Amino acid sequence: MEKVIEGESHVWKMYVFELNRQARTCKTACDQALKLGDALRSEKPVRPLDLEELSERVEQAVSSADSLRNLIFGSVKPRDKTLAAFWADRIRWIQNLMGYPALPTIKSVSARNSLEHFDERMDSWAQAWAHRHPDEVGWVGAFDCVVKSRDAWEGSDGSKGLIRCYIADEAIFVRRDDELHIPTPMAEANTLIRRLCTLTAAQTAMWKSSGAAPQILVPL
Repeated sequence: MEKVIEGESHVWKMYVFELNRQARTCKTACDQALKLGDALRSEKPVRPLDLEELSERVEQAVSSADSLRNLIFGSVKPRDKTLAAFWADRIRWIQNLMGYPALPTIKSVSARNSLEHFDERMDSWAQAWAHRHPDEVGWVGAFDCVVKSRDAWEGSDGSKGLIRCYIADEAIFVRRDDELHIPTPMAEANTLIRRLCTLTAAQTAMWKSSGAAPQILVPL
């Protein structure tokens, strides 16, 4: 690892560039999700495509946050056992480089698990419905919807619930038992971007001027 991070080496920049890309992708996805949410809570008619994009943007933000978590905290160990020592050294080096950031939301695995195991939750609900007693009162779940507020939809009698929807007044995306407050990962991504700007000054300038990720060559 020492050879990789020596001053004359360019290899270490791969990690910095990847951190920069994923942090900016997370920030942009959250920002777009918030803008869509604000538009959808207005009096204008809701387009199905807007609902679809909102969900996609949230999933994009969570996916980028997952990549950041792996880079900074190493939540997924390498499958190649020969990389284990290098992997551990890389995590320590990146955390030191980034100033040991806390990033509680990015570090959490619950949002990612919610994406990966949503099919199991649907199975659970479907099975419960199939085995429900005829006299048992069911409930109506908001699925791929935008609701203005939690109370306005759910009420107090338990007849309504949230399956997958966006709560506009709270800027929260709900996947039944998991909730993601969109401004939180965006703020954490911004923290990383501010730190990375000092490490990727030229690339940051290119990103700002073109609006797209710069093309970079890394000699290996």
